Amino acid sequence: KGADVMSSSGKSTNPRHVLPIEPFSCSKAALQFSRTQTKKHIFLGLKSIVDQVAEVVGQGRRMELDFHVGKLLAKDKSVSFAFAPQFYESKVYESRGVKAPPAAMAAKDVEYKRPTLVNDSYGVYSNDHLMADAMRQRNQQHTGFQGDAPPVEFGEVWAAINRYCAHMLNEKRGISLPNFFRIGWEVAQDPRAVPAHRPYFALSERFCQAY
Repeated sequence: KGADVMSSSGKSTNPRHVLPIEPFSCSKAALQFSRTQTKKHIFLGLKSIVDQVAEVVGQGRRMELDFHVGKLLAKDKSVSFAFAPQFYESKVYESRGVKAPPAAMAAKDVEYKRPTLVNDSYGVYSNDHLMADAMRQRNQQHTGFQGDAPPVEFGEVWAAINRYCAHMLNEKRGISLPNFFRIGWEVAQDPRAVPAHRPYFALSERFCQAY
C-alpha cells in the first residue's frame, strides 16, 4: 500500500519495531489538552466514540474521520490511516519512489476543523455523523455523573484526543488509545536506512474483535 497509508484490515495486528508508545491518559487529556472536559468526560466520551466507530466499521460502511495528524479511513470492514504530509520526509521518500499522502487523503491543517456534514445518509460517514451518533448513544445511557453535572461535549473530547495525539507524534513518541488503535513511529531495522522513522498505525486487537 506504500508509505502513505498504514493498513490494519485483518483480525489481528502484527508487531513492529517502534519507538516508545504511551498509554492514553484521560487525566492528562483533560488537564493538558482540554479546555472544558474533566477526566470522567474524556473517559465517557472516548468510550462512546470508539463504540460508535466499531459499530460503523462492522456495518462495512465507508468512513473518513479527520484527525489533526491524518485521516482514519474505512470501507468494507477494512481500516487504514493516511498520515498528513508533514509526517513524511517527502524529498527522501520521493527519491525512493514513494509519495507522501495526497491532500485528499490527509489532514490539510493541524488545527481542528469540523468537515462539512454529508447529507446523504448512505454517503461517507464523517466527523459530524460520529459526534451526533455518539451524543445520541450517550444520552440513552446512564452518564455516571451525580446530580446536574454537565454533559459530555463530544466536540471538545475529540479535539482533546487530537491535540494529545499530535503532541505525541511531534515529540517522536507514540500513543495507544484504549480499545481503538496505536499510532507512533516505526524505526528502520537497518540503522543506515533513510529515513530512520516513518509513521506507524495499528488497530488494537480488542477493536478488531468488536467488528
